[in-house]
Amino acid sequence: MTSVDILVPQLQTARAEPACWAVDPEVFYGPADSTDDGPPSHPWERRALAVCARCPVLQICRAAALEFPASEQYGVVGGMTAGQRRARG
Repeated sequence: MTSVDILVPQLQTARAEPACWAVDPEVFYGPADSTDDGPPSHPWERRALAVCARCPVLQICRAAALEFPASEQYGVVGGMTAGQRRARG
């Protein structure tokens, strides 16, 4: 189960459909994550962030993603890389 799967019940209450639902989930996970709070260091992260940037439920997704423990932060969720979310947690 991915972190996006856990967010589904919360996102279903939103009136708009998340942008990521029309994209292959593999776009949001790569072989390595950025490790710090800086800009994304991997091309796959930049592609995923571009999807998030046009998402109408970005704030809902981000709030839910930030509730996960730092040890469970992988990929791009809520318009943030794992490193960015870890730095906030």
